[in-house]
Amino acid sequence: NVFTSSKIDTVSVLISQVAISIENAKLYNKQKESEYKYRNLFENANDFIAIHDKDGQILNFNNAAAIKYKFSAEEAKNFKIYEMIDPKYQEKAKEVTTNIIKDIYEPPYELLTYTKDKDPVWLELNLNAVKDKNDNTIAIQAIGRDITEQKTAREDILNTNNMLKKTLNKLQRSNKDLEQFAYVASHDLQEPLRMVTSYVQL
Repeated sequence: NVFTSSKIDTVSVLISQVAISIENAKLYNKQKESEYKYRNLFENANDFIAIHDKDGQILNFNNAAAIKYKFSAEEAKNFKIYEMIDPKYQEKAKEVTTNIIKDIYEPPYELLTYTKDKDPVWLELNLNAVKDKNDNTIAIQAIGRDITEQKTAREDILNTNNMLKKTLNKLQRSNKDLEQFAYVASHDLQEPLRMVTSYVQL
């Protein structure tokens, strides 16, 4: 019944292993809880969220993006993110992605994208790097906010302003023409009026 030093060492090792197992279990539960919270935020976010690899291959698509772009999450995985972007903005998108991979900050920017049915969707897009445990970038998280209505409204305002400027220019030209006509008419009428005045005086 007496604990020898070897038995004590064995018990100490077992206790250490149990403590490590308990700590690992706690960490595992915390990780699972974090994953659940992230998944819940990812799936229920109002903004469009897509995760793609460094070459642009789509890895995941949240519900908001799937509904707007009319792709299921599984369908989206068959595409590269650049295939959804208007050709005029593809180089900009690639440039921003490259900078994010290099840990160069890029502010949110606007670009034109298209749904599965080729309907235009303007986005304000913000990119973040997805890192592994060694702090290496393994993917890109793209968060997009639909600004199509605001963009359309701004374009309508600009078009209206341009039309008003053109109308104003036309009115100004018309006023100049009227002023010129009035001057010429006044000058041409001066001689007949003098003749009438002279005739009356006779």
